[in-house]
Amino acid sequence: MKVGVIPSLKLSDLQFDTKNANKGNARGRKVIASSLEQFGAGRSVLIDRDGKLIAGNKTVEGATAAGIDDVIIVQTDGTQLVAVQRTDLSLDDVKARGLAVADNRTAELGLEWDAANLSELSGDLDLKPFFTEAELNSLNGTEETEADPEEEWEGMPDANNENVAKRHLTLHFRSDEDVQLFADLIQQQITDKTKYIWYPEEKPIVAKTTKYVIND
Repeated sequence: MKVGVIPSLKLSDLQFDTKNANKGNARGRKVIASSLEQFGAGRSVLIDRDGKLIAGNKTVEGATAAGIDDVIIVQTDGTQLVAVQRTDLSLDDVKARGLAVADNRTAELGLEWDAANLSELSGDLDLKPFFTEAELNSLNGTEETEADPEEEWEGMPDANNENVAKRHLTLHFRSDEDVQLFADLIQQQITDKTKYIWYPEEKPIVAKTTKYVIND
């Protein structure tokens, strides 16, 4: 299907999405209206074949508040990217740069997810490409609470503190040769990654190879 332009409509001819996942907020509506008043329209909105808004509900609200009334409809089947060209602007203009900033900022400020509508939509839509599980839980007010260490420890074996060091010494070596002489003396290996040693030598516990068993 080729892109086609049909005669202009009025904003009042468009229908809002009653299940819009973005419920918006007062500040967002204000900055959208201010942007449209100061810079005029830029990014397009998206409607279905019946004139119902798929995206851009808040932009249509802002355009109405800014006194914009006419709508140009560009028809496409989604296989072409529709570009809106502002014939009165150049990217070298301050106004064009301001519109670029306003476009991103209004999108940022005007977004406030409607948890109820989003939850309803999730019954038919896979939202995982756009939201993590934690984000969806947070929106629905079911985010995981922080674990209580006391409850997590219940039923675990008592800690064995018998091997706590009774004394610590800091050793200084003038050369790598001196390090090796000391390692040979105590018959232990000391590398660049060695942070501490025990004497007599004691093997460290490796968590991934250790099993904890609770005896009844």
